[in-house]
Amino acid sequence: MDSIFSHPTIVCVTYLSNLLSLSCHLRKLSRQAMASTRTTTLVLFIICLIFIQELEIHGLEIHGENQDMAAAHQHIDCGGKCGYRCSKAGRPKICMRACKTCCQRCNCVPPGTAGNQNACACYASLTTHGGKLKCP
Repeated sequence: MDSIFSHPTIVCVTYLSNLLSLSCHLRKLSRQAMASTRTTTLVLFIICLIFIQELEIHGLEIHGENQDMAAAHQHIDCGGKCGYRCSKAGRPKICMRACKTCCQRCNCVPPGTAGNQNACACYASLTTHGGKLKCP
């Protein structure tokens, strides 16, 4: 007796049936993978938006609480500030040159014509090669 699977038509139909079944499974998996990819992308997008919002809020808090940080991002008029600082100096040209260098490095000039260097820590910490204070 011949087996039912030995007939070429039945083998072909069985093979096609298996291919269709496999194709259906692949479609289901691809839909699930697409849905999963879309969901993952959406979740990552939402997390990024939340993170950006937190950074903006944190940035506003820093600038709101600490005006020195906001002032550090703005460049001051070194010529004007140093002009006043050196207005009573015995050697105004040397004073201006040193003051402008310090101002450009520190973005700060202490108030008044002398002293008050504690108002600008960077300004007070700069020294010459000889170890003397550089800034007037």
